[in-house]
Amino acid sequence: MTYQKLNIWTGWGVWFLATIVYLSTIEPTASFWDCGEFIASAFKLEVGHPPGAPFFMLLARFLMIFATPETAAVFANSLSALSSSFTILFLFWSITHLAKKMIADPSGEASTAERWAVMGAGAVGALAYTFSDSFWFSAVEGEVYALSSLFTALVFWAILKWENVADEPGHLRWILVIAYLMGLSIGVHLLNLLAIPAIALVYYFKKYDFSWKGLGITTLVAVALLGFVQEGMIKGVVNLAGKFELFFVNEMGFGFNSGVLAYALLLIAFLTAAVWWTHKKGWWAANTFVLGMTLVLIGYSTFAVIVIRSAANPPMDENNPEDLFALLAYLNREQYGSRPLATGEYWGSPVDQEKPYEDGSPSYVKSFSIIEDKGRDVRVKSFRTEGGAMAWMAENGTKRMRIEEEYVDSGEKRGSVPNYDSRFTMVFPRMWSGQANHKRAYKQWSNYKGFNEEVGFTSPLKSAPMGLAAFEQHIQEDYLQSGMSKAELTRAFNALFRTYNRRFEENFEIASEGEMLVKDRQSGRMQRAPLNSDEIVSTLSQIIAEDLKSGITRGKSYVQRLERERNELEGQIRMATRRANQTGSAEDIRVVRQLQGMLDRVEGDLTPSMAENLRYFKDYQMGWMYFRYFLWNFVGRQNDIQGHGDFLDGNWLSGIKAIDAERLGNQELLTGQQVANKGYNRFYYLPLLLGLIGLLFHAFRDPKQFLVVTALFVLTGIAIVVYLNQYPYQPRERDYAFVGSFYAFAIWIGLGAYALFDWSRKLQAGDAVKALGTAGAVAAVLFGLEAATSGNHAMSWTIGFMTLVAGLVVGLALLFNRLGLKEPLRAQVMLLLTLIVPALMASEGWDDHSRAKRRTGVDFAKNYLDSLEPNAVLFTNGDNDTFPLWYVQ
Repeated sequence: MTYQKLNIWTGWGVWFLATIVYLSTIEPTASFWDCGEFIASAFKLEVGHPPGAPFFMLLARFLMIFATPETAAVFANSLSALSSSFTILFLFWSITHLAKKMIADPSGEASTAERWAVMGAGAVGALAYTFSDSFWFSAVEGEVYALSSLFTALVFWAILKWENVADEPGHLRWILVIAYLMGLSIGVHLLNLLAIPAIALVYYFKKYDFSWKGLGITTLVAVALLGFVQEGMIKGVVNLAGKFELFFVNEMGFGFNSGVLAYALLLIAFLTAAVWWTHKKGWWAANTFVLGMTLVLIGYSTFAVIVIRSAANPPMDENNPEDLFALLAYLNREQYGSRPLATGEYWGSPVDQEKPYEDGSPSYVKSFSIIEDKGRDVRVKSFRTEGGAMAWMAENGTKRMRIEEEYVDSGEKRGSVPNYDSRFTMVFPRMWSGQANHKRAYKQWSNYKGFNEEVGFTSPLKSAPMGLAAFEQHIQEDYLQSGMSKAELTRAFNALFRTYNRRFEENFEIASEGEMLVKDRQSGRMQRAPLNSDEIVSTLSQIIAEDLKSGITRGKSYVQRLERERNELEGQIRMATRRANQTGSAEDIRVVRQLQGMLDRVEGDLTPSMAENLRYFKDYQMGWMYFRYFLWNFVGRQNDIQGHGDFLDGNWLSGIKAIDAERLGNQELLTGQQVANKGYNRFYYLPLLLGLIGLLFHAFRDPKQFLVVTALFVLTGIAIVVYLNQYPYQPRERDYAFVGSFYAFAIWIGLGAYALFDWSRKLQAGDAVKALGTAGAVAAVLFGLEAATSGNHAMSWTIGFMTLVAGLVVGLALLFNRLGLKEPLRAQVMLLLTLIVPALMASEGWDDHSRAKRRTGVDFAKNYLDSLEPNAVLFTNGDNDTFPLWYVQ
């Protein structure tokens, strides 16, 4: 059998296995979260939440033609299962494409051993992804993410196919196929667009000689193309259509949709002419770009379904996007609000005093307006329906009145956009939500102003920090009742107050050895305080401690004090402003300005530092909301309970108890219930280790293709983290958003399997010792740093353990080399060895990913409805209270 046939049939074999797995573990009905909404909207072609998924809806509806209402969910879930298994198929072929480039003669026929190694790489990587936690979760429910993954796999495989034929006639057909698939994918989810930079790099490396300048230009062009599709086509096409519609209807007096029709005809004419002209002139690059843009728009045209079905007013018609302006708001996800990215507010940024709010974009709505001719046209009244306008005219109309179709700005966005004071905004703002529980979490994750620290009082006379009570006792015994002379006591208090950036003489004075003067806060006069009374000395120590407390600029109490000061000053400013408006006196205006200056200083102190902002980004957004999910998939998972940062719920876990204990506590003390949790999955670092081996092997053996996979990995992982800018206490785990990144890592897992075969042929003992020695040295140095700082050795022990396992595998490869085993046997043994990884992932993950008998969401919904009287009204709150009800109904 030729290599090509072997590659095809092995791929289909892996696809068949993935198909059996997914179809046997799908849920028989609707799952929680968006599944009930998606299935219900597909079944009757209704309009779901923004920004819509019309192509998913059409595909699911096509399958449901053969379904009854009772089995509709099975067909929708089967769409996800089949989409996922085809994703595995294209992943297999992508891995084998990349692995074959590393054999001795990539352009020739592979040897028997190389065939085993390349097919094994594809199988191991594809099966590891088959049984990965996040992808398997999406594969068995009626959601858009499985189909979105298929589009990502398809376009990445397609550009690799183009790479094989890039020097042959007709090669641009693959580029045009990719453009069309990109357009269709917009009707599923926008995640697929993130593959554009990786596709651009494949094109660059194939067509041009490498240079850093060329790589930089290609990267910039790819990012610009991504932005053009997202902003210029997805939103821009609809936005421009809206301008045409507004001009034709409001300015020229034509009826509704006249502008849309004119715009569509002009756009078709323009694209047709551009294709013809560029082809005639032989401008192949421009011709390809125009054809690609046209195909993206053709694929994108599935969104017409949203408008058409919304105009039919189905029972589920979220946001009612039946005209261009409502559609644009729908596509922009305006109901969810916006979040800052490059610059913007933090959670407590004050608005500008002069102009606190700005207007949002106009909100145009269809209107049947009553226009009266009074020498000039005057709008008397507007109606949403023509029937309403006609009924009003029949009752109230005159000959001077007529009904006109127009778009009217509802005004709902006027003064709706906060205009934050630019002095208290920041670059790359990560902590922006003003919700109370989010603010608390921001402070904890960022250690805002030392919020998590026990900040004590310090003194030149004491080495250790003290609590408030101990500090008051210290002042009483070591200062006020110490028996020091007047000069000594003055010097001692001056030194103490300087520690807190305070001036002792501002509120206190040593009158004599036995007497102190204390300023009265109300009168401002100094009062005597004899030091021979224990009661007075105790009170005096409390007053001094309270005064010094204002000099502590770190800790929870400091933050609370600043917030109290801000609230008090805001109240004073409101009263002073009211008084100044009433009197208009210069003195009252001066007081307002003085208070505002004090408030500005407090606001400046409250603004988070960039270090705190980046700490939140690193620990929460990157650590908790991305790398935790990444490690779930390739190291292991603690349980299936959603966590928010505590050590009991939702963490990653390896199964190596000594290492896990460094982060999660003594694993020997886990209860039976915790161990029995179906999400308690232990992979012992093996998928991660194999992927890292593949990553390093890929980087050294084929750095160009490594950059391609890295671009896919970063754009579908870290870039999403930056873009989403997530707040704490997310309502659900968000790992499904990053499956594209895990897809890229699965490629490296497959290449790691090939690397072991390659090492068994070529690796020298000296090189192996150097590499393993370097890894061991890193672990040792890290262990020392950890011992000197946190005392937590999780990272160094992890590196040490993976180095040990890698050493065993490398030793096995060297042994094969020394024994002179035949290469096909080496490849077969390495394949069997690396197949342990997906087998382990399957055995650990089956119980928590099989939903074959799960009906919880629908049973809840049915119980809700069964408890109601006919025509009852049920108020719901949130996705899981609502979407299953829609599905059941």
